[in-house]
Amino acid sequence: MTQFKTTALTRYLMLPVFMLQVFSSFLCAEGPAAPSTLSVIHFRSPRGSSIVVPVYMNNNGPFDFLLDTGSTITIVDPELLRSLRIDVIEGGTVATLTGKTAIPLAVARTVSVGPVTDSKVELGVRDLAGLHELDSKIRGVLGQNVLRNVDYLIDNRKRTIEFDFGGSLAAVLDGERVKTTRIETPDNPNYWNTEVPVKLAESNPHDLKLILDSGSASVVLFSDSLDLTRLSKRASLPMSMKDDTGIRKSVSEYPAQLNVGGVSLDVEARVMTIGFKGLAADGLLPTAGFGSVYISNSGGFVIFQPKRKRNQICDMSIAAVHRKAAKVPPCQHDVPEADGIELSSPSLQIQPSM
Repeated sequence: MTQFKTTALTRYLMLPVFMLQVFSSFLCAEGPAAPSTLSVIHFRSPRGSSIVVPVYMNNNGPFDFLLDTGSTITIVDPELLRSLRIDVIEGGTVATLTGKTAIPLAVARTVSVGPVTDSKVELGVRDLAGLHELDSKIRGVLGQNVLRNVDYLIDNRKRTIEFDFGGSLAAVLDGERVKTTRIETPDNPNYWNTEVPVKLAESNPHDLKLILDSGSASVVLFSDSLDLTRLSKRASLPMSMKDDTGIRKSVSEYPAQLNVGGVSLDVEARVMTIGFKGLAADGLLPTAGFGSVYISNSGGFVIFQPKRKRNQICDMSIAAVHRKAAKVPPCQHDVPEADGIELSSPSLQIQPSM
C-alpha cells in the first residue's frame, strides 16, 4: 500500500509581463479521448512567460495544465477531480514560498502529455484561484512527478516542446551541458526539483543554486544567500508576488547579471526574505528567460540556448530543397560564424503589479 504522507513543493509566481498573443488553444473535451503520440507539442503562453499544455487524465481531456518544473507534484482543482470521479484518499502538506498548507491527495490512473504517459500519479488537490487570474482555463499544474524521467526541449520562440527518447535530440544539440543537482523534498526522496549552478556577478563570487522553474515569470533570489550591500536597489513602484491561492507578498527589485551555461542574462531579480524551509536552494531560475532550454532528467544536465549542429541544419536544408527542385544549392552554413541556429533570449523585463 502506497503511503501518501508527503511534503510537496510548489509555488506559482503570478508576475505581470508584457502581453503576448499566441495563436493556439486547447479544447476541453468532456468524454474519453486519446493523448497525442507526436514528439512535438505546441503550448500556449499566457502573458508571454507561462507554459500551458494539453494534459489527459484517466483518458479524458485535453485539459489545460501549467507545466511547472518548480512543482514536485501535479496539482488539480477540486472541480476537475470531481468531474473525473477521482476519490481523495489521504492528506499531505504543500510548501510554497508563502508557507505550508495541508491539502487532500488523490491518485490518477494515468496522466499524459504529448507522447508521455505516467501511471498511478499522485495528485494534490487545491483551489487555483491565483492561476485562474493568469488564465481562467487552467485546470491544474503538471509537476515533476510526471516529468522527472523525461528529456525534452522547451522552445519559447516557437511555443513548442520536443520530447527526446533515447537521446537522439540531445545528440544533435550543441551547447554547454550544465550539470544539475536533484534537490529532494524533505521526508520524501521520491519528490525533487532540478537545481542549477548560477553565478551572480554583482554579489556573490561563488555559485548560487537556483531551482529551474518553468512556472515562474521572474528570477527570484532568497536574501539569505546574498550580500545585499553589493546590489543597488532599483527605485520602482511597489512590487508583489502571488501564489496559486492569490496570496501576495511584497518583494524588492534589483538589477542583476546572471551567468549560466555560457549565457549571460541582465534581469530584474526579485529578492525575498523567505524561501523553501529545509532546502538548500538560493532562488528560482525561470525557463522563460531563454529562447530555448533542453532539460535532460535522465542525464542530469541542462543546455541553455542550444544550437542545432551544423550538419543537422544542412541535412534539413537539403531535404527541403529536394522537395522543390532536383538541384541542391551549396550549404550556406559553411561560413565560420554560422555553426548553428541559436534563439535569442526573450525579455525578462517585468511590469509593476497593480
